[in-house]
Amino acid sequence: RARELCPELIFVEGRMSHYKAVSCQIHEIFRRYTDVIEPISLDEAFLDVTVNKQGLALGVEVAVAIKRAIREELGLVASAGVSYNKFLAKIASDWRKPDGLCTIHPDRAQSFIDALPIEAFWGVGPATAKRFRGIGVTNGWELRQLSFRRLTDQFGAAGSIFYKFARGIDLRPVRPFRERK
Repeated sequence: RARELCPELIFVEGRMSHYKAVSCQIHEIFRRYTDVIEPISLDEAFLDVTVNKQGLALGVEVAVAIKRAIREELGLVASAGVSYNKFLAKIASDWRKPDGLCTIHPDRAQSFIDALPIEAFWGVGPATAKRFRGIGVTNGWELRQLSFRRLTDQFGAAGSIFYKFARGIDLRPVRPFRERK
């Protein structure tokens, strides 16, 4: 259909084996800093750098070093998010893409979360965003005003997660080993 609509279109085949090889190289760079790595996809992972192999004092220092190594060794840009839990680290990593670095400090987390559009919350896709908007929730502050009961009544088990995320709570550890599905 695309070719019919745009005959001059050039199709480029994906190179999954190449992407996997580069992903392995990136993970080798990660392992210079920590062994506590939870892959999310080929190009994303959570790293717990609380205690890191380089002895760097701050997570942001580790992020800067990793970004630099990826650029210098692989010629690629990477975004990094640094925070005290996985939810906020993921939000931070998406914040200034494609070559960003964002740190969400614990003392500033709540104001950051309050200002987030509801679509930025993990687990909120277009359908869930529409449901939230239907009950008057457009951002993190409005989400935080809803009770635990109201959220679980409206969204089931996900309501519990939204309640916690709106308050900067995510106790999930970085899990280096996940069952492949």
